[in-house]
Amino acid sequence: MRAKAAPSPTGAESGTRAAAEPPPLPTRPRGVPPPKPQAPAAIGLAAFPGKPAGDSKVAQERVVTLTKTPKINLSQILALDTTIKAVARADRQGSVLEASGEMDAETTCAVVTLAIRQIGDATAELGLGPPSAWHVSVGASTWYVVQSKDEVLVTRGNVTKNPISTLKKVVKACGAVQ
Repeated sequence: MRAKAAPSPTGAESGTRAAAEPPPLPTRPRGVPPPKPQAPAAIGLAAFPGKPAGDSKVAQERVVTLTKTPKINLSQILALDTTIKAVARADRQGSVLEASGEMDAETTCAVVTLAIRQIGDATAELGLGPPSAWHVSVGASTWYVVQSKDEVLVTRGNVTKNPISTLKKVVKACGAVQ
């Protein structure tokens, strides 16, 4: 004789599968939420933290004028030194904005954009910080690169005995601090 199974809480018999609801998740105790980050100051303004309420002097906001670096005339860079043969300006993604002289600007700017990351990694490894300008001498040419926040200036010249002096001239003409 076969014994009957006890009825299940859902009312279904034990021999059939019933779609049961999963047990409720245990509630976690809630802690104090992290503080909300403060909104950054508006562009062009520098805010100073306030002083305690008991201090009679109130910190004033100072207006800071943000200036965009002037656009460099490429013909002026070509005239800096007789060894400079070509110059190109590109954005940080490698797209050529302007070019002058004897150079394949599209290929050059694409290669320089790829090299910027590698050189940046190498300078960081050495603890030197991000590079602002650098040069590479290959074969019969020297390539000078000046990096700014938004742009890259690539210059090609002939090999010289002192490429650093030419690089300094290009950096100075670009208005970069060095």
